[in-house]
Amino acid sequence: MADYDLPPAPHVRAWSGRVFNVFTHYSVAGLSTSIFLDTHKGRLLIDCGDGCVRDSIEVERYLRGSGQGSPERDLKDAGESILGAVISHPHYDHYSGLITLLNFLQLLGREAPFPMIYPDGAAPIESIVDHFTDHLWEDPMFDIDLVPFIHGSELNMAGVDISCISSVHRHSRPGKVGGPVAALSFRFEMDGEVVVYTGDTGDISPLKDLAKGSDLLIIEATFPFPGPDAEGVHLDLDQVVELSSLARDHLLVHFTAGSYEHAVKRGLMDGW
Repeated sequence: MADYDLPPAPHVRAWSGRVFNVFTHYSVAGLSTSIFLDTHKGRLLIDCGDGCVRDSIEVERYLRGSGQGSPERDLKDAGESILGAVISHPHYDHYSGLITLLNFLQLLGREAPFPMIYPDGAAPIESIVDHFTDHLWEDPMFDIDLVPFIHGSELNMAGVDISCISSVHRHSRPGKVGGPVAALSFRFEMDGEVVVYTGDTGDISPLKDLAKGSDLLIIEATFPFPGPDAEGVHLDLDQVVELSSLARDHLLVHFTAGSYEHAVKRGLMDGW
């Protein structure tokens, strides 16, 4: 186990393809995960963990370069570029930044509808939207288009073809595992380029067809080694290696201190 309790401090990791650009700033199991999928039309937020607005601003600063622009420009661009959100499952580290995001868009005066894909029946996510609309001091300036997805659902959002499959994931905390949670893994395609996101899952077998031949696989990497705590809950690095071998490139997310340390030792973080 590493000498530190958490992975290193937040920093932007970026992947560039022909069509998509992918960024992460912070992704730690049990705390927060937000992923930014950019196209020439704007940005999709994939999971909205705590700090997703702040992370989006840091991505804007990264793209602009140090010392360029202004705080006001960073805020405006970070908000106006957002096309919609895709949430993989109703665990707080993947949706807890949603209330901040919605209020941020209201603050900026957004008028365009905000589409949001999420697992059908994910009550916590629906409750946050209700809280936002019910507790504003003024009427919402934009509509929130809730789009519940089930296994096999498809939708085109701003030119990106989005599809999903159900994935295996369970409620858990250290030392205790609960029942299953509605969780989805996603495929994003635009102009022939494909990005796949595992979301949180404990089984790679349903994901092999989805990952095969993809240009980028964004894959959770929670546990350094196989073990009873991982089974049916999260992936270990052996599973990460097996599944990522089916894709042209990979980006690891959802670290713990131990998994980050061992991913570096095994060369899984090369280039990142």
